[in-house]
Parts: sequence; C-alpha cells; structure tokens
Amino acid sequence: MRDRVRTELRVAQLLCSRVCHDLAGPAGAVHNGLELLSEGGGPFDVETQRLIGTSARRITRRLAFMRAAFGFAGGTAPTRLTDARDVALAWTEGGPIEIDWPVPVSTGPAAKADGVEGPPADGVRLLLVLVCTAAGALARGGTVSVRHADLPEGLGVALTASGPGASLPPDVLSAMHADASVEALTARNVHTFIAARLAAVLGTVIEVETDVSDQVKIASLIPLQA
Repeated sequence: MRDRVRTELRVAQLLCSRVCHDLAGPAGAVHNGLELLSEGGGPFDVETQRLIGTSARRITRRLAFMRAAFGFAGGTAPTRLTDARDVALAWTEGGPIEIDWPVPVSTGPAAKADGVEGPPADGVRLLLVLVCTAAGALARGGTVSVRHADLPEGLGVALTASGPGASLPPDVLSAMHADASVEALTARNVHTFIAARLAAVLGTVIEVETDVSDQVKIASLIPLQA
C-alpha cells in the first residue's frame, strides 16, 4: 500500500512540475511587463501592454490545454473532436509549432455532438496527450499533423511531427511502455507515462515510428466505448 501511494505521489508531483515549467515563461513575461509599467514606461507603454496581453492569453490557452489533457476540465474532458482540436490549436498559437488538424467532417459515431457514442473522455485525453508528445519532438519548431478516421473498431488516429531534427529522446519513448519504471520518470517524460496508462485503460496501444528523417509518427486506435 505504501509503495502504491509513493508511486501515485511521484507521478502527481512530476506532472505538476511539468505544468509549472510550461507556464513559467509566459508568467515571467507578464511579471516583467508589469514591472516596466510600474517604472513609468512613457513611449514603451503600448508595447508593454501588448506583451502583457499576449503572455496572459498564452497562459490561459496553455492552462486550458493542460486541463483538458491531464485533468478533468471541470468534471469532464471534451468528448467532441472539434473541442479537442480548438484547445490544441489555441495551445500552440503564436509559437514555433503549428497544428495541422482539419475540422472533423465525419458523420460517424466518433463525431456525435453530444459525445454519448463518441470516444470516451479518456480517449480524447489520450489524443491530446499524443498531440503534446508529438509537439515535444519538435525542439526547433515544425508542424504536428493530426488525422483521424472512423473505423469499425473505433477511432483511428495518426499524428506526424515534421520539422528539423524531429525526434523523441530515449527516456521519453521508454516512459510510453506499459512496464515503464516510475523511478525513471522525470518532468520531461511523465506525459508519455500518462499516455501509456490511458491507453491501458482503453485497452489499446500506442505505436511510434521514428525511422524517417525529421519526422516522428504516432498512431493509436481509440475504442468508441471504454
């Protein structure tokens, strides 16, 4: 019992560390902007206000994405693919990574507006965490392409991260294995550990291909019922 609690605590702590790391940059920019304003500003006021506004919006968008991917988003995660797409596009807006995710046009069960027959909440979370994983492969910027299709077995999803030197470090890949050691987790790879656990709950697997230069491909089959 004690080991299980220790494991859960470590994962929670690392996930919090990652969230704090991702918010530190824009939060620091807001702080710097406020300091400039407090100094009297003068002709720099307009630019300073723009910096504060941009950084504040970035914080809000990152929080929305993390809440949807790693939390409960007020009790439920988005179950519509369009909602997941909107959150992901806002998350990377204005940054070096672009999300190429066409508006879902499927009329199959995965695109039901009420989400009752669509992917379970954990399935949408898994898709968003895979978007996060793909984006993490683009240290020098690039594009994350997201495609999905209704299949008899569920929702097939395919993500491609394309950019200079696109790759996933060994520790990030190893954390995605079902038998990954919690002791080897860090704030950098805890999200792929979460992805593996979501896949296990859903009864599916995550496939990763890194053989193509400057590309990382990730695929999974998300059942329509957990």
